[in-house]
Amino acid sequence: MRAVLLAMIAALAGCTATVSTYQLVSADDAVKRAAAAGAEQAAPYEFTMAALYLEKAREEAGYSDYRTARELASRAADLADQAVMKMQTTAERTSFDTLEDRPADAPAPAPAAPQLDWDKVVQQTLEEEERKKREEGVNVDELLDEEEPEPVETP
Repeated sequence: MRAVLLAMIAALAGCTATVSTYQLVSADDAVKRAAAAGAEQAAPYEFTMAALYLEKAREEAGYSDYRTARELASRAADLADQAVMKMQTTAERTSFDTLEDRPADAPAPAPAAPQLDWDKVVQQTLEEEERKKREEGVNVDELLDEEEPEPVETP
């Protein structure tokens, strides 16, 4: 399945929608892997953030904002991977504990999902991309000042 998807991406290398779709699929796979591994309980912050970023990435793709969707999906995949790593680290650390060392109290409930200001997240992402382009020597002001070409009407 991935080989076919990669072949399609290679064939349509210039198509932003295809690249963002690939990122969305990869992020979705990463979140599903994290959920299957139990990261939702072991690393609730990272897992919740990954799920929220993926949800927002899908929303942006729905509005045809593929660049933002791609960046948000990439961040979702990174957070899902972090959740799995944190879960594995926690499992290794607690495997050395004995029953005598553990308190008799019930564990504390998972923290509530953080509320994100998505406009701020998108703005920060765009500013970071603009900063990277400036570092690469791309004149961002010229890119921003360029007018979009008028659509050509077909008879």
